[in-house]
Amino acid sequence: MVVEAVMILWGMEHKLPLVDLLKVENPQLTKLLFAAFYHDTGQREGAQAHEIRSVEFAKANLADFFDQKSLDEIGGRIMATCMERRADGRICQVPAKDLADAILQDADMFNLGSTDCLTQWKISCSLYKELFGASDLFAYDNSTSFIDDSIKFFKDHQYQTASGQRLLDLGKAHNIHALQLKSLSNMFALATI
Repeated sequence: MVVEAVMILWGMEHKLPLVDLLKVENPQLTKLLFAAFYHDTGQREGAQAHEIRSVEFAKANLADFFDQKSLDEIGGRIMATCMERRADGRICQVPAKDLADAILQDADMFNLGSTDCLTQWKISCSLYKELFGASDLFAYDNSTSFIDDSIKFFKDHQYQTASGQRLLDLGKAHNIHALQLKSLSNMFALATI
């Protein structure tokens, strides 16, 4: 039933590490699933700071079903999917406070380790827009800067749960290698012009 709920609520772009979900207590699991469902809803109005709008949207839609403490917890889970720019300019996830945050973070970045990550360029472009603020995604989808920024982000990213590491790290390494080959191909093409 949890698998069906996740697939119905969240679609195929993100997947919760279901093994880890079994470790989350039942009342917390419900809130975690709602946070997963609502975490990107704010993107309808743009990628930058969309988590804040997602929290507002979730609280407005769930106010009849949860008390304020639970709404704040759902909002906190949504905010766990935020990215932050470090002093060196690199982008990384905010630190997870607990297992539920870690599960949600791994689900949010599931596509980095998936076998179809690079063939579903739309997802990668969406991630690029969220991380780097690009307004014209199609201008970036084959550019060297897009690929190089993606490689840096993939290398910096770490799955937080044991399941995420076990199931997705190898796929992410494969995707990094594929991006490095694409970057070399682009550099070679530019050098021959």
